[in-house]
Amino acid sequence: MRRFDALAGAAERHLSRAALLGFLALLLNMYLLRVRILSDVVAGGVVIVAVLVLLARAEDIGFRRAMIGWLAAGAAILLAGALAATEVTLAEAWMGLHRLLLVACFVLFARALLRGQGAPRVMAMLFAAGGVSAGLSVALHIATAPVLLERIEMLGRPWNPIPAAAAVAAAALAGVALLRAGLVPSRWRLAAYGGIGAILLAMALTQSRGPAIGIVLGAALLMLPRGAALRLAAVLAPVAFVAASSLVPLEASLRALFCDGEGLLCRPSLRLPLWQSAVEIIVAHPLWGLGASHRMGEGWLNNPQNAVLATAVYFGLPFLLAAMLAFGLLLRRLGRVKPGAPQAWAAAMMVFSAVYFAFEPSPFAFYNAHWVFFWLPVAVILASPRRAEP
Repeated sequence: MRRFDALAGAAERHLSRAALLGFLALLLNMYLLRVRILSDVVAGGVVIVAVLVLLARAEDIGFRRAMIGWLAAGAAILLAGALAATEVTLAEAWMGLHRLLLVACFVLFARALLRGQGAPRVMAMLFAAGGVSAGLSVALHIATAPVLLERIEMLGRPWNPIPAAAAVAAAALAGVALLRAGLVPSRWRLAAYGGIGAILLAMALTQSRGPAIGIVLGAALLMLPRGAALRLAAVLAPVAFVAASSLVPLEASLRALFCDGEGLLCRPSLRLPLWQSAVEIIVAHPLWGLGASHRMGEGWLNNPQNAVLATAVYFGLPFLLAAMLAFGLLLRRLGRVKPGAPQAWAAAMMVFSAVYFAFEPSPFAFYNAHWVFFWLPVAVILASPRRAEP
């Protein structure tokens, strides 16, 4: 028994180191180097660590069973669509399952990272990477942009300014949570405030309105007592999603009221026609959708630009209902976990993500910024112990 415990301990230490190396590679890719081969290395490393976690039985049996259950349900829905609908092929079903498996692997990877490094240290690394990226991106933009108020092109993996803004917003909110908890040493506080300032300036230059709304709500949540923040986030996240989504049908009226032209924040979002087309697709293909590779147009206007609509368009309403049930259970758990700085950050990120996904596609996508602003906080919530009941 002692020998087995020693082997288990050694395996856990090696997993922790592997997860740390993988996370550092992810931060390098996400915030500094937009290199395709590095993205492939990160995704491959996440899968390898996840497999090792399962082989080493580093996860408790209850969590393994729950994850297998949800994956089996998702796989069953996707396979049923491939068998029942002529619009969805087995290749489409495999693409959807591949996305689910990759997300599951990242959650396993993130939980191993959190166990080995501790959530505050993971948040500190995330904050440092986001702050450095934002500072360098702003400096490069000022030095090279022909017009200062052009949309900034951030360094790192997200080529689109909207997910780029979300990635640095996750870092800024991690920094705010650490500062609020007194977890930033006094000698680093000035640098921390500078990093938050650089991120806010970079976000302003992305001209991305969804992340801007989300970070305001997330930061406001972090100003509350932690227990209250967790309970409020569980309610506020769905409300924020609905409220943010309602802005799109009201866009024409709001722009007529507040805007004289189409520059900066008055830029048309172009989402309402996409949403209308998405609803038509869902009505025509409610059960199984049209598959994960379906495209509605060219360029960035090729998807519904809303997580609920996109998930239904790609995978159908049964899959959407299962995903919404899982998110509801996650929020229920969030309201019951032991409060701390990591949990407060995760709560802020759930509210932020609710606003973000009102204007952007499904979280069930390949490796990109949603891993750090949505799935990493999800892993924090799932790894957090429940608070003691009075």
